Amino acid sequence: MKTQSRVKYKQLVKLFENMRQKQIRLLLLCILADGLNLYMLFQIQEFVNLVTGRESFEKVLQVFLRIVLIGLLFLIAQIIQANEWQVFRHSVINQMRTMMYRRLLTWKAAFFDKRTTGDIVSSVMEDGSMIAQNAGISILMLILNLFKLIVVAGVLLYENMVMGLAAIIICTAYFFVNNQINKTTRERYQEFSQEEADLTQHVSEDTKAVLEIKTLNEKAYFNQKFENHVWERYFKAVKKVIHIDTCSTAAISVICALFPLLMVLMGGIFLYHGEITVGTIILFYTYSQEMIEPLRNLADFYRGRQKALGSAERIYDYLFTDENEGKTSLDIEGTIDLSIDINRFAWADKTILQDIHETYQAGDCIFVKGDSGTGKTTLLRLICGFYPIQDGAICINRKAVDRIREESLFEVVKILFQEPVILEGTLRENIVLGEDYSDDEIMTVLERVQLKELAIERGLGYLITEAGKNLSGGQKQRLALARILIRRPKILIMDEATNGLDADTEELVIKSIKKYIEESSSILIVTSHKEALQRICNKTIVLQHVS
Repeated sequence: MKTQSRVKYKQLVKLFENMRQKQIRLLLLCILADGLNLYMLFQIQEFVNLVTGRESFEKVLQVFLRIVLIGLLFLIAQIIQANEWQVFRHSVINQMRTMMYRRLLTWKAAFFDKRTTGDIVSSVMEDGSMIAQNAGISILMLILNLFKLIVVAGVLLYENMVMGLAAIIICTAYFFVNNQINKTTRERYQEFSQEEADLTQHVSEDTKAVLEIKTLNEKAYFNQKFENHVWERYFKAVKKVIHIDTCSTAAISVICALFPLLMVLMGGIFLYHGEITVGTIILFYTYSQEMIEPLRNLADFYRGRQKALGSAERIYDYLFTDENEGKTSLDIEGTIDLSIDINRFAWADKTILQDIHETYQAGDCIFVKGDSGTGKTTLLRLICGFYPIQDGAICINRKAVDRIREESLFEVVKILFQEPVILEGTLRENIVLGEDYSDDEIMTVLERVQLKELAIERGLGYLITEAGKNLSGGQKQRLALARILIRRPKILIMDEATNGLDADTEELVIKSIKKYIEESSSILIVTSHKEALQRICNKTIVLQHVS
């Protein structure tokens, strides 16, 4: 399991090879800043020795000015480094998030059925960020801190072999103790990430249902349920992480307090015997503190790597499973046909659809009829290729839809869902979605769906608020339909898509849809509890409950 996690982690790290040059530039800048800092501290030793040795004022002033100059250069380098470090950090995070989001949109419906919204959000926002920072920043931290430790240890050994060896032994002991503390980090942080995702999902679901919770007058029940989730599940995972962090913090606190003190005490003994100077004691004191930070960072590196290995397990499939592998394109030349040949379709061992064998041609309008729970929406989703069919096939021009590349399939097939997605943005932006359509094309399609008056009255630049809150339910459905029709699908699917329309508007929209199907030689497939859509259909599929 650990080996598998490491293999996945290494593959994820390779995604950031395009950042190597920026990494190297940042590394060199950080080395320069650290080098200036260590040299400045080293010069303080000489300054103290000159003062305590009552050397000439000119020599003291010369070293003092050198320290000031180095300090100014260090300050400038530190400011530039801090800025570049944060820019680089957010760059790798943003790269990972955009890669994950891009791949997220290519996944089949089954992927989303098996994961909660909270789990997906947590993977993109938290786990992805963890991997990105570990791949982009942590390796820099490792090199920089090793560089700093080697330089400091070398200087201390040069100044006094015994004290230098003592410093190295203390640092080595601390490092191994801290690693023992962090042994279970990966498993505990993996558990914590999962509980955090579940809690996010819980909040998301309750937020969506807040009006229903109010009207049910059961706020106490939902409050208790959330409190139980927070304290009995989430907090248990948090406490395990707290335990590791507390032990690690305690170890670093002890080393921070005792290490410099030990160096001063040992230095006092050597000073008493005249083997070192006061400046050397100050050097050991300051350099011992400079060793603490790299040690802490190396411990953080180890802990961060364990977290990243846990995150790698959660997000690997998002990025390295190709849903389009082995699939072909769909070329529509001339007319279109659709064949449905389902012997059996089951989900979670429950048969939903069975013995459906139909063939349709351009111009056909098909009404899918059946009671609730008979699989109407499932059939529409199968036609879209959202799920693979275990026994049978749905074909467009003799090509199985689940073997067609997604981008190619959805050039031909478009579906209008029961609850369409309306974006925050202008009326025009909600229709074109970044494509290049003229205002005339937009107005023509808005006329088809009976929204032209809205566009004339408020303009195509009319700002639609989040989730279309300033539109009626019927307007949202018609806007979503306009978005589809402007792309001229050859197979138009509508799932209860006119439920929000009044009778007169529905009649006009349905006539426009019928006209579009005839003019474009397309196929229409609809489900509806209303009779108006059924009247324009020339074919019917009757679905029944499967025993």
